[in-house]
Amino acid sequence: MKKVPCPIAAIISLMQYLLTFACIGLEIWNVLIDIFRGTMYAGIWCGAAFFIISTTVSCLCCCCCKPSCCEIFSVLANVISVLFAAALIIISIIFLNNLTLCVLPANVCNGTAILSDEINQATGTNFASSIFSASIIHQPITSKILPLRLLVAAGACMAATNIIYIGIFIIRNCCCKK
Repeated sequence: MKKVPCPIAAIISLMQYLLTFACIGLEIWNVLIDIFRGTMYAGIWCGAAFFIISTTVSCLCCCCCKPSCCEIFSVLANVISVLFAAALIIISIIFLNNLTLCVLPANVCNGTAILSDEINQATGTNFASSIFSASIIHQPITSKILPLRLLVAAGACMAATNIIYIGIFIIRNCCCKK
């Protein structure tokens, strides 16, 4: 079994790391604009939950291990990462088409959460009201369009790097047998 050449794997891994942190940063930007509406925090859970894992596995397996099960695991991690990238793209497009969509209960989306009042009474402050207000940086909901579009682009680029990695592995192991 031939492994993906280390320089190529390193370049792909570096691109995947940059895209991972871009996804996380863009989702944080999106959340800061409106914490409840127009987000499922997909950039965070896709980025932190799986993109980092698959990128690290790909880099370590290709550069540090002998070709074996480790290489196959790396390819499987990239396949699963493509699925997460597709989820990120689809969720971002859904919210691009409906910026005010809220997947949380209506009282949370409207900023009238009962929990907010309970926290304020318990702490004797108005802290919870600021947490449960819809906008942290006080931007109009239409300002979510740019980070959501960039999330779609980052997800597409992540999927492309995963597919390139998988393609290189397939070409080296299935088509180039000597």
